[in-house]
Amino acid sequence: MTKLHRYDGDYVEAIKEEIRIIAIHEGDYYVGDNRRYKLQLLEILWFVEDALANTSHYPLEEEWYEQREKDKMLKKLIGNDNE
Repeated sequence: MTKLHRYDGDYVEAIKEEIRIIAIHEGDYYVGDNRRYKLQLLEILWFVEDALANTSHYPLEEEWYEQREKDKMLKKLIGNDNE
């Protein structure tokens, strides 16, 4: 059985949880060399950017980006930068 069984096959939630774990390690100064965790996060970001560059464009996509910007502003206003 894989780790995904915890998420009922929801790959997005599983990936987000793994990324949260990497981010926690990056901020934990008792872990040691935190730079490797930052680099892992950047490699994930770049991988996703490259993957998105090769995807189709959808009619509602602009709305998704607009909603993301609104969510980011709201998080900043209420002081919650974590998801």
